[in-house]
Amino acid sequence: MINIITDKILRMCRIRPLCILCPSLIIIIHLISAIIPAENKCLSEVKDKEYITAEGNVCSLSVVSGYNGDESEIYLNNVTITEPNGKDVSRWEDKHKKIRVYLPVKESIYIGQRIKVCGRVSFYEHATNPGQFDAYRFYMAKGVMFDIYDCSLKGATKEYDRLRDGLYRIRLNGEGILAKYLDTEDAAIIKAMMFGNKNEIPDKTRELFTKNGIAHILAISGLHISFLAMLLYRLLGYAGISVKIRSAISGIVIFMYGLMVGFSPSAFRAICMFAIFLLSKAIKRTYDMLTAMSFALTFVSLTEPNMLADTGLRLSYMAVLGVGILNIRNGRSKNKKEYRIIAALKLSGFVFLFTLPVVLSTYYEVAFYSILLNIVVIPLMSVLLSSSILLILTGGCGFVHIPTLFAGIDKIILGLYKLSCKLMSAHGFGRTNVGCPAVWQIVLYYILLIIAILYVGKKKAIIMTGAVFSAVMLMFVHPMSGLDIWMLDIGQGDCMVLFKSDSILGPRSAYIIDCGSSSDKKVGNRRLVPMLKYFGTDRIDGIFITHPDADHINGIEELLSDSDMENITIGSIYTYEGFTGCNELSNISDMHDITGLHKNCCIQDGKLTFKVLYPYSGYPTYDPNAASLVMEVSYEDFCMLTMGDAGIEAENYAVYNESDIIPHSYSVLKVGHHGSSTSSSEKFLNTYRPTIALISCGYNNSYGHPHKQTLKRLSDVGADMYRTDCLGAIKVHSDGYKISVKAYLD
Repeated sequence: MINIITDKILRMCRIRPLCILCPSLIIIIHLISAIIPAENKCLSEVKDKEYITAEGNVCSLSVVSGYNGDESEIYLNNVTITEPNGKDVSRWEDKHKKIRVYLPVKESIYIGQRIKVCGRVSFYEHATNPGQFDAYRFYMAKGVMFDIYDCSLKGATKEYDRLRDGLYRIRLNGEGILAKYLDTEDAAIIKAMMFGNKNEIPDKTRELFTKNGIAHILAISGLHISFLAMLLYRLLGYAGISVKIRSAISGIVIFMYGLMVGFSPSAFRAICMFAIFLLSKAIKRTYDMLTAMSFALTFVSLTEPNMLADTGLRLSYMAVLGVGILNIRNGRSKNKKEYRIIAALKLSGFVFLFTLPVVLSTYYEVAFYSILLNIVVIPLMSVLLSSSILLILTGGCGFVHIPTLFAGIDKIILGLYKLSCKLMSAHGFGRTNVGCPAVWQIVLYYILLIIAILYVGKKKAIIMTGAVFSAVMLMFVHPMSGLDIWMLDIGQGDCMVLFKSDSILGPRSAYIIDCGSSSDKKVGNRRLVPMLKYFGTDRIDGIFITHPDADHINGIEELLSDSDMENITIGSIYTYEGFTGCNELSNISDMHDITGLHKNCCIQDGKLTFKVLYPYSGYPTYDPNAASLVMEVSYEDFCMLTMGDAGIEAENYAVYNESDIIPHSYSVLKVGHHGSSTSSSEKFLNTYRPTIALISCGYNNSYGHPHKQTLKRLSDVGADMYRTDCLGAIKVHSDGYKISVKAYLD
């Protein structure tokens, strides 16, 4: 089998040398950029939240809904940064490095103008937890350095790019026609599909399409551009125009379309490949999809190497790779006659398999039924695009009733898309949280996929099926053994997630102790849920609520309300028995039963034990902090003490009852009340002398947590301190005997 695969790879090298040379060049470029990172003087000299003056050329312009109503979202390149005192701080001439500014719509801005604005800088947020969206990396891949908000226009030149600005005005007119004849949601979808304007898509619609594997229709994909380009090329052919002339006309029109909508990675790839197709027709050479794709990807790598980190680029090229390999297989197949449904199923399956690792690395979940769903979606895309184009053309020409007909076609098709997604996702079958694959898994996955595709022999079907099945199942493997404790960075609040597995490939349990924040919004949706899905979690065995303050429970409320949509099953919820009927927990109790606990209650899961040390039954709850659950978390010889927001009263109780309820010394202390001076007293720390202290607090929080006195007391007992505001999420791992600590930002 190895000889067969080797022969096929060598044959590929001979027939399509660019398919080997181009990826090799890309890898070299990627390694060089990783080893020698580009120096960015601007980011080192401009400070977050400070007022600056920026001058640059308008390279992109659109209208978005902001906090103050509609605003103009403007991207500037060739930027000069100036301090308020007039000092020239930084300048970069690389046209691929940009900043984004927001101005009132009333300001007349044109693409190509050089404008001067004054406002406050806002840098993009780094991910500080596993699974969290990394806005910094996302925008860096697009070459955008930072935002400027609270912005005012200080000056603008009269000169501008008449061609690009004219195309932008055409786009605005097209969007206006769509808004006139379609309802708000459908118009937003078509705007995103045809013009790349994703700002108006409702969050529920975006989530519905994304979770069901058809989010590609919400962007200007290569499929759309390929359809439009080939439609134009064939129409010109039907008109009797020669190949060279119609190639030139088609190329110019599609390039203008790219200028109008912006050259996204998938759009640039499709336009570049179409240009190679036109060139092959003009010079009467054979067009090869994989060679054209390799050339396009290499061109992107040479001009904008940061774009290699863009998810859209990876999805686009892997989808084309799947289609290209399928075409090669079909070209060599002796039985070339297939039913259309079989051909569509094969096409959807190949695209699904080749993009699966990219999808999982981004979203951590997959809808396996999207293979079937795309059989309905993709063929109707040509009808949807055609009717949308005709809607814009007839509406722009002033026809009264004809645009309504095309709007009705759009509405029917989009309604079918939305209905199909709702029906497929209603039962949840086929959509699962797989988790983020490691690099070794992705490499091995594609090796198995290559074996499945290239192997030819008597047992071809068995080898193919086994290799594909093994590759997909490999994505579900998340080896761990022992106890992993994650204290998440959620700003000013608390959240701990515990994973336990008694064997490296054995069943894994998951528990949560608190989740809430008073400084960061939607921590449940934006930090807790992504972290759980990152590790492929589809069940929470238990949730412990230490007390009902908002900075400990609002993330739990979000998790419960979205658990069905996120494919996460919730087991038991525990809190101190005195809190079970309180108003603060009414939202949670309406969604899930709550079990009351008190001193000496134990929750056992194999080697993992949660033992409640405080408060005792009947303890008053007029001060929620004082009644916080204090728990001992043990796994073999490992012991951790979690304090919630408990203060000195709870600590004194623990000290005075040491021989009765706390027989262990504690390796890890989850410091009470975010490091407040009212917790972690000297007597308490000297009694238990923790070696590791975990402190959850927000960066530059208004409470001054952790307090200097607390840090000194912890230092005096020799505890190593780990803070979420400095280190991001913190992971403590133990096999039951040894302990290791790792910070996410390290």
